[in-house]
Order: sequence, then structure tokens, then C-alpha cells
Amino acid sequence: VMWLAVTLGLSFSLSFSGAAQLSAEFGDTVFALTILLALFLYTFIGGGAPTAGATYIIRNYTRDTHAWVWSDFWEHYKKNFLQGTIIFITDCVFVTIIMINIAFYTRAGAESIVYSILQGVMIIIGLLFLLMHMYVYPLLVTFKLKIRDIYKNSFLLTLASLPRTFLAFFIPLVVCGSLLYGMFGVSPYFILLLPIIYFVLAIYIYLSVSFPVVKKYMIDIPSQKKPPSSADNSPIQ
Repeated sequence: VMWLAVTLGLSFSLSFSGAAQLSAEFGDTVFALTILLALFLYTFIGGGAPTAGATYIIRNYTRDTHAWVWSDFWEHYKKNFLQGTIIFITDCVFVTIIMINIAFYTRAGAESIVYSILQGVMIIIGLLFLLMHMYVYPLLVTFKLKIRDIYKNSFLLTLASLPRTFLAFFIPLVVCGSLLYGMFGVSPYFILLLPIIYFVLAIYIYLSVSFPVVKKYMIDIPSQKKPPSSADNSPIQ
């Protein structure tokens, strides 16, 4: 609950204020894309260390492994606080740069096809960066890695399982979009529950998809290749 409150509060305040400024400059399309992007960021970029604590718990649940919700959350919150905070700041800077570039190339695209190509490149880079975050926090709480290695391995794992990662990315969006379409006419207040529904559904689906990939490429295969005495990059929890 605390993680959800911190994540939603910070994300709503930052994303809506930024989206409003972009909307005034570039129009409603960019505003809608910004809100859609923020909806995804609630799940894995969110609060850094709180995200790490919650990822550990839900990762265990997807593996049918027990976890103490309160104590394990705070244990891994503290354990991953520094790296989680650095990842959070890095993500905010990177996403801001991508959004500004997309907005600029969208407006300038009418002047030259080169800008339209650059816009497409920025969208692809931004999408890959979002998909990587299905692996960033599972790697953070499972292995003792440097931040650059977390990003590098997340990128490689995304490419190694791109179809299933891409599909998993859109499932919560499709489900929540369908719910919004079907329920908005019944009760407009349903939209207030949508971020919570998305959050619960998305993080469980993302971890159910991502951790088997992490296990396959970073636990099972290395353990088959390395001698029993080798412990480099072995899971820490």
C-alpha cells in the first residue's frame, strides 16, 4: 500500500504537470501518449527502492515461493535503496529526453522526412527502454550486479525474448482499455480505480513473463557451463 501510494503520488504529480506543458506546446496527441507512458512507468520505474521491495515479493509469488509482505518489503527496500534510487533518477532523465525528442520531431516532421525518421527511431528506443524494465528490477533483487550490467543484461534479455516481452507489455493495456470502454458508461468513477487495476495486473504479468527468461539465461545456462566452485553472478536471493 505504501509503495502504491508513493509511486502513484509522485508519478501523477510529475507526469500530469509535464503532460500539460507538452500538450500546450505540441497538442493533445502528445498529451495522450505522455499519460499512456506514465501509466506504464507507475509499475516498474515508480519509486525505485519501493519498486525493488515489491518486485521481490511478487517475484516470489510468481515462483510459488513464500515471502513475508511487510518484513521482506522493507528488507529489500533498504538493501536496494542506493541502486534503486540511481536507477529511478536515470530512468527519469532518459524518459524525459526521449519524450522531448519525440515531441520535437513530431512537430518538425512536416518540414522534412529526416525528422519523421528520427521520430520513429526515438519511439523504437523509448519502447525498447520500457520493455527493458520488465527485467531491470527482477535483476536488481535477484543478482548482485553493477547498474550498467543491470541495464546491459536487461537489454539483452529483452532482445532474447522480444515477442513474449512485447506481448506481455500490451496485455494489461488491452485489458484495462477494454474495461475502461465497457465500464465508463456505467460509472465514470471507474476510471479512478483503473491505475490500481493496471498496477496489480501488470506487475504480476510482467514478472510471470520476465523471471522465467532471467532464470533460463542467467541461472540455468550459466550453472550448466560453470564449475560448481564458480559463484560469479549467482543469485543472491
